[in-house]
Amino acid sequence: MTVGRSPLVARLGHIALNVANLGPMVDFYRDVLGFEVVSLEDGAAFFRLGGDHHTLALFQGEPAAATEQPFNHMAFRVRDADALRELRGRLRGAGRPVGEGIRRHPTKSFFTADVEGNKIELYADLFPDKDWTGVDYPGGSEAVDLDTLD
Repeated sequence: MTVGRSPLVARLGHIALNVANLGPMVDFYRDVLGFEVVSLEDGAAFFRLGGDHHTLALFQGEPAAATEQPFNHMAFRVRDADALRELRGRLRGAGRPVGEGIRRHPTKSFFTADVEGNKIELYADLFPDKDWTGVDYPGGSEAVDLDTLD
């Protein structure tokens, strides 16, 4: 077992939570903790700390479901597109689920799950050195071919 720094996974990228009532949660993270609001969309809010494009995502859900399962997913930024492809191959080799490739400005990613079923997003940042402080970015996503990352 390797202990220490992964050569492929660079760092924790963001955490996503399911919430019962988005408005008060936005108020808390923005007004109390001082997170910068990146984007408010229908049923979702994205926040950042420092220069990341986003650090926290909140998704509006049914109150009972959000209370029962507040964790949505965690995301890990990988070194680069080659690392993303290598990890996809490792996951398939280990029999883990691998979702289709997704392009979300400013990343390309896919979802998987750990051995206990916790949802994980692995992503390559398309602009790894960009400071996103004060910059808005559009939402939305599209499918991509992870072999070419097109």
